[in-house]
Amino acid sequence: MNNDHYLHFLRYALNDNAPIPDDITRIDWQKLKRFANEHAVVGIYWQGIRRLGQETPNKPTDDDVMAWMALVTKIQRRNRFMDERTGFIARTFRSEGFPNIILKGQGNATYYPEPSLRTSGDVDIWLRGSRGDITRYVQHHCPKEQPIYLHIAFKAVKDVEVEVHYMPSYLNNPFCNRRLQRFFQQQWDNQQADSRQPTADGARYPTTRFNLVYQLCHILHHVFDEGIGLRQLIDYYYLLLNATPADTDGLVRQLSSYNMLGFAQAVLWIEQHVLGLPGQCIFTTPDERRGRVLLADILHGGNFGKYNDDYQHASRRRIYPKRAWKKLCHSISLVRYFPSEALWEPLFRIWHFFWRLRH
Repeated sequence: MNNDHYLHFLRYALNDNAPIPDDITRIDWQKLKRFANEHAVVGIYWQGIRRLGQETPNKPTDDDVMAWMALVTKIQRRNRFMDERTGFIARTFRSEGFPNIILKGQGNATYYPEPSLRTSGDVDIWLRGSRGDITRYVQHHCPKEQPIYLHIAFKAVKDVEVEVHYMPSYLNNPFCNRRLQRFFQQQWDNQQADSRQPTADGARYPTTRFNLVYQLCHILHHVFDEGIGLRQLIDYYYLLLNATPADTDGLVRQLSSYNMLGFAQAVLWIEQHVLGLPGQCIFTTPDERRGRVLLADILHGGNFGKYNDDYQHASRRRIYPKRAWKKLCHSISLVRYFPSEALWEPLFRIWHFFWRLRH
């Protein structure tokens, strides 16, 4: 299916000064709503729909508008709930002796012009402490939960999925990952001193410079794991809009040291040429070849790969061999474009299998 007209309208929705796309007449508003749901960007499309004038060709019907409004109201209500829960979770862990930072999620929403329109997800919280202490604390409240390399699930909070992170993210390449983890640890004090606290809820959100590296790494990680959707690209879009030259100073050199520059160039091509990010927000030369490959991968799976049969969740053990084979084929297909992570992904998966047996 050709989604170009949906992407053109998304660009219009993101940019207040953009003209209405010529191919708006091709849009089926019911199918667009389904597409927006799959990529968790209903609120972003709503920004565009409400700007349409009376003379707009193929304007959504009143019933279409009411359906979108119902979804947006639900998103806004959930965001209010998640803001309160996120603050509660952060305060609770801090009171238990674990200083913390909230990763992405409600923190990402603070970069949006209207934070309430971002579709919320779960709560990812990075705790300061040893892996053993954190695991023991979580398992005291959730005895059945088992850690993976990155985090452990914390299911003691009603109606909210919480992932307790030992580290913000990681890379499959162990040499690059070592440099990345050193950066995260060096940045911890900066996050505590300079983190953004836009509300009085007690949650601390990372600095913009930290997010420029971390969120790009998060996107890369999910490209090779579950898949990634347009919501994460829009998160990075608004992050770049808010970044200053001081935030991006030295970023190219840093990403090169993690073998992530090629991936960053792919993301920037989507941000600029698909989503319409202004050129002054681009910190290095976009790469169209890699960008088109990444965009096709994103459109194939939807938000976290939920609409792509190639990405099966780990809980479905009965199809694990098939899932592992498809992930291997997927990694091989990306070797030409993102070789560092693609070549190391199968090896990391084998190492992680034995790591989990020991933990």
